[in-house]
Amino acid sequence: MTLSLQSGEKIVLELYPEKAPNTVDFFLHMAENGYYDGKTFSRAVGNRLIACDGLDAGGVYELAGGRIRGEFSAAGFTQNDLPHEAGTISMVRDNAANGRPPEESYHTASGKFVILCGESPRMNGAYAAFGRVISGMGAVDRIAASPVMGEALLRPMEISAAEVDYRGYRPVVPTIVE
Repeated sequence: MTLSLQSGEKIVLELYPEKAPNTVDFFLHMAENGYYDGKTFSRAVGNRLIACDGLDAGGVYELAGGRIRGEFSAAGFTQNDLPHEAGTISMVRDNAANGRPPEESYHTASGKFVILCGESPRMNGAYAAFGRVISGMGAVDRIAASPVMGEALLRPMEISAAEVDYRGYRPVVPTIVE
């Protein structure tokens, strides 16, 4: 998959359906249906990651097509052993803050994702890593180093288009939990 940015740069992703099959199918389904076109990388956390949180260039959030089960060990899914290191793409899930136990957020991924700029061992087994950047890490690092207010990028970077190349992979309709 290729994420074409408004800057003219491209981030090329390699996805691993053998590690997180439903997560990959969901991500591909969302991309194929245009969900990521016009969305932005709206957050950068300490030069460690950039996040696409479902906001468009005007800062308006668009709800994705449902929520999926967490494909990581804390949620009882054992085949995903991908480490969270530089270049890893991982699905975001609802935060377990607000006094709720973490397990209440395990099955809440809804299309938001992050790309890591460095290692994040605390995410291993707690979030669904499902691919990695194979080209365009310079763009990721530049976005991560951009000025922020808190974690919000002062100039979010728009994804002009998400282009899917299945390379022989045949996704299935993703299983939605809500």
